Amino acid sequence: MAATTTTNAAAVHLLSAAGGSLTLYTSRVCPFAQRTTIALHDLGLIDAIEPTPTNSNGASLVEIDLTNKPEWYTAMINPRGKVPALKLGSAGPILIESALIAEYLYQAAGRTDVLLTNPEDAATRYAASRVTEAVNDAFVPAFYALLREHDKETQPAAMAKLLSAVHDVGAVLDAEGPYAVGTEWTLADTLAAPFLARLVVVKHYRGFDLKDAAPARDENSARFVRWANALLEREAVKRTTAPAEVLVTAYAKYAEPPRV
Repeated sequence: MAATTTTNAAAVHLLSAAGGSLTLYTSRVCPFAQRTTIALHDLGLIDAIEPTPTNSNGASLVEIDLTNKPEWYTAMINPRGKVPALKLGSAGPILIESALIAEYLYQAAGRTDVLLTNPEDAATRYAASRVTEAVNDAFVPAFYALLREHDKETQPAAMAKLLSAVHDVGAVLDAEGPYAVGTEWTLADTLAAPFLARLVVVKHYRGFDLKDAAPARDENSARFVRWANALLEREAVKRTTAPAEVLVTAYAKYAEPPRV
C-alpha cells in the first residue's frame, strides 16, 4: 500500500479502503466532476482543483479536456467519455457517475453524518433526497434551458421557469438552514453546490441575478438564496470552483448562437 502523509482519520480510512491511492479524472469546468472534488476536499484529500501528478494527501487529479478528449481516456478509463471517473489504487477498479462516486467517498471514509445512514437519520435522509430530486428534476434543467435560449423574446419565459424551479427547491429546504436539511452539511449539499456555483454563467449571458430576482417573490425563493449563499461560502466549494472567467468561456458553447 502506498504511503500517505495525511493525518485525517477519515481520509486514512478511505485510502485504506481504496488500496492506498485515488486518481480522479476530472474537468474543472464540469459541475458533475466538481461534486467529487468537493467530497475529496471535505475529506482532506485535496487542497484545490489544480491538477497535479502527485498529492501529499493521497489523491491525484488528472484534468481531461472535454473539448478534445484523449483517446486513452475512453479506451482505458471510461468508455462513455464522461467525467468524473475515479480509479482506486494503482490498478483499479474504476468508478463512474458523479453522485455515486461522491457517495462512495463519504461512505468509505465512514462519514455517516454526511450520508445520514444511521437509523435515527432516516427522516432527515428522506428530506435530503427530496432536495436532491428537486435540484436534479427542476433546477438543473431550467438552468440549462435558460442558457440555451438564444431568442431574446423567449428568454423571459425561460427565466420565469428558472425562478419557478428556485421556488420548488426552496419549498423542500429546511426552513432554518443554513444547509439543505439543517445545520450540518450533507450529501444533498455536495451534489447541488456545483450548479449553484455556475449561476455566474447565466448572470453573464442572460442577466439573471438570483440575489435580485428571487428573494422578493416569496419565502421559498428567499430560502433558496440563503442556502445558495451558505453553500458558496463553504471552503470546499470555493477551493474547487473554477474562476468565473473560465466558466463563462466554457459555457459559451451553450449560451451563444451556433455559428453558421
